[in-house]
Amino acid sequence: MRLNQYPRFMTLSLLVFLTMVLHCTAWGQTAPTSQQAQPGASASPTDPLKRETPYGAVTGFLKAAGQKNFDLAASYLQLPRRKPTARDKTTAGELEAIFNHHYFGSLDLISRDPEGDPSDGLPPDRQSIGQARAFGGRKLDIVLVRVSDPQVGKIWLISADTIKQVPDFYERMQFSALQRIMPEWMNRTEYFNLTVLELVLFLIGIPVAWALARLFLFAAAWVIRRYVGRLTRTGWGQSGQLTKKPIRLALTVAFHYVLVSPVLPLLFAQQYGRVVRILLVIILYFLVSRITDEAAARLEARQPDARKASAHSLMVLGRRVWKVMVALVLLLIVLKSFGFDVNSALAGIGIGGIALGLGAQKTLENLFGGVSVLSDGTMRVGDFCKVGDQVGTVEDIGLRATRVRTTARTVVSIPNGVVATANLENFTGRDKILMNPVITLRYETSADQLRYVIARIREMLYRHPKVESATLRVRFIRLGNSSLDVETFAYIVTSDYAEFLSIQEDLLLRIMDIVEESGTGFAFPSQTTYFGRDPGLDPEKTKAALAAVERWRQEKHIPFPDHDAETIARLKQTLDFPDPDSAVKEP
Repeated sequence: MRLNQYPRFMTLSLLVFLTMVLHCTAWGQTAPTSQQAQPGASASPTDPLKRETPYGAVTGFLKAAGQKNFDLAASYLQLPRRKPTARDKTTAGELEAIFNHHYFGSLDLISRDPEGDPSDGLPPDRQSIGQARAFGGRKLDIVLVRVSDPQVGKIWLISADTIKQVPDFYERMQFSALQRIMPEWMNRTEYFNLTVLELVLFLIGIPVAWALARLFLFAAAWVIRRYVGRLTRTGWGQSGQLTKKPIRLALTVAFHYVLVSPVLPLLFAQQYGRVVRILLVIILYFLVSRITDEAAARLEARQPDARKASAHSLMVLGRRVWKVMVALVLLLIVLKSFGFDVNSALAGIGIGGIALGLGAQKTLENLFGGVSVLSDGTMRVGDFCKVGDQVGTVEDIGLRATRVRTTARTVVSIPNGVVATANLENFTGRDKILMNPVITLRYETSADQLRYVIARIREMLYRHPKVESATLRVRFIRLGNSSLDVETFAYIVTSDYAEFLSIQEDLLLRIMDIVEESGTGFAFPSQTTYFGRDPGLDPEKTKAALAAVERWRQEKHIPFPDHDAETIARLKQTLDFPDPDSAVKEP
């Protein structure tokens, strides 16, 4: 991510954060209606008040009490009478205040199992959910009891023993100094289900948390410069600048939660804590991704030039695998913050590992195939390759497949498992390209004419500056069905295929000139019927070629089976290329 994209990231994160905070009340403060609370309102065996589990009983009570619906809140209390009295409603309000200001515990740790959590040591029909603690060491054990309701079956209620202690504990409970000195209306008037005092403290906490985050970063930067200064000298200072704003945002959110959660209603604080954890997880994933990219780039830069291309492809694949793993871990953290049983999920992953391996054999095969291809260095991004019957440029080596841009400009995705086992031909690494045409001459060609053609082609190839003379050969290889076959084997010293084609074109045209000079011609894969008017072979050129070969005999200088070393040295790279009359020849 580029530096100029960070303000956009910060703005988006802040908007998401504020939106989720404003919706906390919608998540945590919606309670069943009073119509739902009537005992005979529904014939369904499911409790409309969600009291089947300890968690549902506690959160349902807090939702109803938070909306000041104490008639409904009393439905979550174990009362001796079916219809709550005024005193029962007052007790519900007092219990809500105890929960909001003196409860020590986490709502997310309350069991969501209808049978409760047996680890608290109480009988199966009773469940301890924590304590409320007041000044002076006063404690209130909050216990739930499981009872049978004639309409909906087994439900959990706040026990009668706990309710009996509520009035006395409430009288001894001390509220904060701010609550005592502020006007009464600030403790009663509500916005977003928060009193005016709570809302003011929530808003004031934002600049305070921001200032604390800046102070913390300033102190951390001083320590790094003082004791770990070599990190900035090695280039990590720029990375710190790129991650400074997200870290400041994360610290601001965390400090704000620590500052204001003690003064918020318990249910609101629970939902706000979830929002904070989600946002911190998002920022953490961004930071891990940024650090991963930076570390991978540095490791890649340290690779030798010969391995930089393969290192780049391997780093791309490694970063993707690592980011997926980090995302899965952070997803489990988010799920746990919403009360999901992550331990059961992890156990399920362990038990289902074998099934996953059997059901995803091809996926795993492709993953390890990609790692194998990159680690072996047989193919890299940007290479021009032939994989099976597909020819093209490698554009990407992913987790599942390799994308190849073919010469027809289409994109073919080849599974990595296939790439790892296929015959792979990499054209990028070649230093020279073979030219291997077979020249077919007419059967009317005499032996001396054939000697002339072979010798002149050899001479021309030795003289050409783009032909590797040490390995070239021109040989009469067979008497074909309708031709005399001469094989030309020569390496063109270039790795650029377009340049190779231009050089090959020049050589083939020169070979055609040599064949024409010899007085013979190229054969066709067919029979030739001669008529009287066919002049046949050119007698003058035939005579000249025969005379040249006879002269070689007299001089005892026949160039067979090859030219002598002195002649090769004299001929080497003496041919003009391109042709003097060529349009690309420099003046």
